[in-house]
Amino acid sequence: MPRFVSGLKPSRFSITQLSPFDTVQSSRQQTSSLSPEVRSLYRIFLRATSASVLHHSTATRCLRTRYRPVFEHYVGLHQAQATKKRLAGVIREWDERMDNTLSLLQNSAVSRGLPHKLTRSLSQLVHSRFLEHEHTLHPKYDPNRGATKPQPPTPTALLSDELHRMLEETTRLAEGTAGLVLGSTRTKF
Repeated sequence: MPRFVSGLKPSRFSITQLSPFDTVQSSRQQTSSLSPEVRSLYRIFLRATSASVLHHSTATRCLRTRYRPVFEHYVGLHQAQATKKRLAGVIREWDERMDNTLSLLQNSAVSRGLPHKLTRSLSQLVHSRFLEHEHTLHPKYDPNRGATKPQPPTPTALLSDELHRMLEETTRLAEGTAGLVLGSTRTKF
């Protein structure tokens, strides 16, 4: 039975996250709070994202990173549905959107047309955002040097942030029009 080890991080893509206070509970007890439908949908979605970008590891990781907040919200809705019955309509809409998204990913895996270009572009968008924030300077330690202030954002970084905001807004409009879920890109990695 797996236990929480304080030095190890849980998987980036698992639905439930372990906390240091859950050392007594097993992972089976934690995942049992999720309905089998949600776990099944998540597993299918992970396979579909990998197949939609032809099992390229970087593109798969980027797509999964993009869709991760969507599933966290989806799990929250399913857990809240047990207490509030009025969420049934919202869950039904989410299920329809997820079905449409899975069909888009399936079409992307089978054909090399517009769905494939869309999924590749979404993964490249996440990857480009990651590369922008990847450059971190770790100079040698100098005890005589004072604390450095963070550099003010450059005009290029400001322009890039604005362009990413515009792309995210366009993605939201496309989601509403087509009834899909295209995920969201985190600004900080």
